[in-house]
Amino acid sequence: MRPLKILLNAVVLLSVAAQPRFALWLTHVMTEGWNLALATAALAAWWRYAVAPGRRRATWAVAVSVVWLVARDANTMTFVATVIPALVVSSWWFRSRRRELGRWLL
Repeated sequence: MRPLKILLNAVVLLSVAAQPRFALWLTHVMTEGWNLALATAALAAWWRYAVAPGRRRATWAVAVSVVWLVARDANTMTFVATVIPALVVSSWWFRSRRRELGRWLL
């Protein structure tokens, strides 16, 4: 009977010790799925804005990008490197063509 108790104690101890690792892994997997879905939505919103720029499409593109930004903390540098320059360049570009949109973006 004693070896069975030792074996059961070892199984319980190992299962408790292994649990945080799996819980952390599941958290990463779940946020990765959200991250990919939101990144795809942001890309689609920016694509729509690039095809036919407008105030409403710019608002949607920035809003979806901000939601994507808060999905994971690793997205911050990508946001700073892509979305902010896109807003600056598009505002500069449209300032000469469509003054209202250029002023609104900046």
